[in-house]
Order: sequence, then structure tokens, then C-alpha cells
Amino acid sequence: MSENTRVSISLPEDQAMRLKTEAARRDISHGVMAAALVRYGLENLEDPSLEEVVAQERDQYKKRRAAGGKAGMESRWHAAKDRPQKE
Repeated sequence: MSENTRVSISLPEDQAMRLKTEAARRDISHGVMAAALVRYGLENLEDPSLEEVVAQERDQYKKRRAAGGKAGMESRWHAAKDRPQKE
């Protein structure tokens, strides 16, 4: 058996709650549930429906990154606008 490597991901709140709920229903930790889902996914990489899920996740990731970048730019822009101007 190989050594474990810790992996951390961010999940939308609804997915995190569903993960915890399904884990509790099975009387296991959400970490064990997540590991089981990753294992299941890796064992089923050839499933045609996976490509649609991957595309959806990729699109959501891009939207989150764009929104974060926009918020950062707006924050910097407004902060710069509020600074006293040099003479």
C-alpha cells in the first residue's frame, strides 16, 4: 500500500453539506466519503458522463477566478481613488 498524500480542495457550500450529509448517513467521516468518491471517479474515468461533469467544473472554476480577479481590481481601483493625490 502506498503512502497517503494530503489534498485540499474548496467546495461550494451545497456540495460540502451534501458530502457531510451522505457521510453521516453511512456513519463515516466526510474525509472517508470524499476519498471513496475520488477512488470511484478514478476507477470510472472512461464513463462518458464524466466529460460533461469535468466541463461544468472547469467552467465554474473559470467563473470563480474571473469574479475574484474583478473583485481584486475593483478593490485596488477604489483604494487608489481614495488616496490623496501627490502634488
